[in-house]
Amino acid sequence: MSSVSAIVRKFQFIFIAILDNLLKLVLSRKNLSVKLLPEQNIVSDNENGWWITNTPAYFALQIENGLYPHGWFYIEGVLHRYSLTRAKLYYNDGTGFSTDNYFFIPVTRRGYIREVIFLPLGVIGLRWAPVDSSGFFIQQSFSIARITYLEALLRALYRVLYDFKRFFRVAERRVEAVKKLLRPLLHFKLWQAYRNTIDFRVFDTTSRTCDELWHAYQASLQQLLPQLTTHALSLKDHPLISVVVSLPELSEEKLGSLICSLQQQIYPHWELIVYNDGNEFCDQCLDMGVDCSDTRLIIINSESGEAWKRAQGRYIVVLGSDVLLEPQALFRVAQTFTTTNAGVLYGDVAQVDPEGETVVGFNCRPAFSPELLRCYPYVDDLLAFDCSFPEGYKPPADSSGRLIIHDMLLQAYITGAEVAHVAEFLCKKKYHSEPAEQVCTTYNLKSDLRVAIIIPTKNAAELVKQCIESLERTISAGAIPYTIIVVDHASDDPAALQYFNELSELHCVLRYEGDFNFSTINNWAVGQLTENYTHYLFCNNDIEAFHNGWLETMLGFGQQDDVGVVGAQLLYPDKLHIQHAGVCVGLHGLAEHYGKFLSTDEKYRELLHADAQIALTSPHEVSAVTAACMLVRRDAFEKVGGFDEQMAVGFGDVDLCLRIGEAGYRIIYSPDSSFVHHESLTRGKDMGDPHPEDTIVFKKRWKSLLENGDPFYHPAYSCYSFNWQYVDPLPCRFSPSIRMVCSMRGVS
Repeated sequence: MSSVSAIVRKFQFIFIAILDNLLKLVLSRKNLSVKLLPEQNIVSDNENGWWITNTPAYFALQIENGLYPHGWFYIEGVLHRYSLTRAKLYYNDGTGFSTDNYFFIPVTRRGYIREVIFLPLGVIGLRWAPVDSSGFFIQQSFSIARITYLEALLRALYRVLYDFKRFFRVAERRVEAVKKLLRPLLHFKLWQAYRNTIDFRVFDTTSRTCDELWHAYQASLQQLLPQLTTHALSLKDHPLISVVVSLPELSEEKLGSLICSLQQQIYPHWELIVYNDGNEFCDQCLDMGVDCSDTRLIIINSESGEAWKRAQGRYIVVLGSDVLLEPQALFRVAQTFTTTNAGVLYGDVAQVDPEGETVVGFNCRPAFSPELLRCYPYVDDLLAFDCSFPEGYKPPADSSGRLIIHDMLLQAYITGAEVAHVAEFLCKKKYHSEPAEQVCTTYNLKSDLRVAIIIPTKNAAELVKQCIESLERTISAGAIPYTIIVVDHASDDPAALQYFNELSELHCVLRYEGDFNFSTINNWAVGQLTENYTHYLFCNNDIEAFHNGWLETMLGFGQQDDVGVVGAQLLYPDKLHIQHAGVCVGLHGLAEHYGKFLSTDEKYRELLHADAQIALTSPHEVSAVTAACMLVRRDAFEKVGGFDEQMAVGFGDVDLCLRIGEAGYRIIYSPDSSFVHHESLTRGKDMGDPHPEDTIVFKKRWKSLLENGDPFYHPAYSCYSFNWQYVDPLPCRFSPSIRMVCSMRGVS
């Protein structure tokens, strides 16, 4: 069945290509000579590569003779962007450029532009705005051709029918497809239907500010609150929740605001315990204007340990400084604890300016990430836990709520408690312009580590030579025992054969015969090893190491008993752009690399929000990494049976990581282990799926994960963005995504 589907798809793409060329030959078409001239906020980065430094940003479109004809036109091109934002073509009709005179130009997920437009009479200028937010993009090609009305009709009709067929199959969009596409078409309103296809092809990323997104989110939340309130009251169990906070971290105004946010909770079963580490403040508190008649408010002159003893709740919530709860926060705490096996829980937070009026950012957390926690306190505002966890635990003396939260999460990892991340905004806090300092995590290497470096290749002697010499140059002599194994897959180039023969005197060269199957080749290579290795390092032949200590860093993570795979940061050959910073399952449909096309320059990286910067620079857990450079623990590899040989070309590495994760191991991305991957930055992409059979196997096996989303990628991020761009609108759901992680047991 999979082979039949693949053949059908290939014929479909061939048919489209033939039809397109027939239209070019049969119908009159005149290509305009167009030049793209950067006019505002666009800076050249390399050949075809550009940076947008601010918005608005656009090219001026210069026509050869300076005359802009009117009529029907076909725009065609290839545009690769770090995120899928809205491209626009502006026109000046003699009254100047304005935000009213433009065309939305859809760009496919693979970067293709194919759009029919009608330019009115009197146009005297054009501007091309490929991206509506700051960042990097590649304008690989761009052309405008004048076409006949007949070709415009045919192309519009094909687009409408294609989109209707495609989206009618999606239950959530079926009604919309009938209303916006089929109904106008049946009423002979083709161009209205064609314009409506924009609604299906403009993706969900946003150019709105965080405050605008937050106001829209709050409007949705207010509509949802009556349903949540009813649900909260209908819970079979109503456990008491003790909210514990330190008064030294609160001013009079902050304490009053916190109490107000608690009294607005839709879940009423709570108590607030305010402690002051032994400093007297009761008389002072009476002057605060706080209503102390609320029996749920408890103020004590004691330290945090005594406050916890006074807590009567089954669950305890510790708050950091400057935190205000969202109205559904405590309900989510009770709901999560009573429906899961979680021992600890945290959520997400909106950041507000010092005046508390404007939302300036969000902290959208991943599922529990112990490795990230070691180097950065990524949760510091709200933590909830079962009162029985951990048994006998005493909070550090004179510690702030922020430090207690960090210490509790470390205890959760050490004791193997299940940690729940509720992917929803549970609170707001004041934005701090100086974020917490990141700590470099280092590990003393064990003495028994031994690595087999496996490099499959067919010919490509120069690439292999460059790869091996770079490895030898950057691995400290005698520091770590390793063996390089080159798997020669039926090479027939005389120069390559001669080089491999010479190489065999220094390293192991294995000859493999048979059809290409990435998974089979690597499994076969592992099966030929006779020595006792602790780890396998799978490498592409076009990898180049360029700094010392990368292997020690990867092994530092990989030697931990619960770490199954460690992946490296990969850069494009210019060393200016990231090619891989971990793999997100579900990104761009199936799986894609985090950080793709992003600059390594810090001044451009500062354009990203704080969570994205941390994800690029700090080691952390991910669902998968690429096998272009992937360190795998031997016993983890053997436990899952190695690569799945059903996947001959694509997704074999991602599938291996996911199965190792299911087996209870962590997958770590190591940004300090950086390599050049000699994959072209401006390489075009195939129209079709390069490995459809593998795609079918992958989609079937990981259907649930693809539907529910990668646990380390927040639902508030767009599935069409490489750079953690917020989705518009922000998700506001009756049942939020809850991601469960248990150390030594994996992600569920």
